[in-house]
Amino acid sequence: MGSTSDKPEAGKECRLNSAEIPVFLSLVAEARAHRPNHPQTDRTYYVDVHTTAGTPVYKFRVLSSRNDGVQIRLYSQDKFAWNYGTLRNDALGPFLVQVFGKDQVR
Repeated sequence: MGSTSDKPEAGKECRLNSAEIPVFLSLVAEARAHRPNHPQTDRTYYVDVHTTAGTPVYKFRVLSSRNDGVQIRLYSQDKFAWNYGTLRNDALGPFLVQVFGKDQVR
């Protein structure tokens, strides 16, 4: 992990490194079904997971809120379409802050 100056500018696309990918995917896998209750979002991360499986790309949003934890929003197409539900794993919050920087979106 580098200094804050090594972090990307807000709004820029970046990729997880080979050590961060399995940690991120395990945190996603540990998320459980959640019914959001008017979350006050601090940060939103748009995630694209590219695979070699039958579905080449999974897209979802991760929302970090002040009052309702860290949520994964699942949709049928990209960001907004059929809502497949919401998952929650608050352990994603510290991981995202560590990887992306407190005030950065990548």
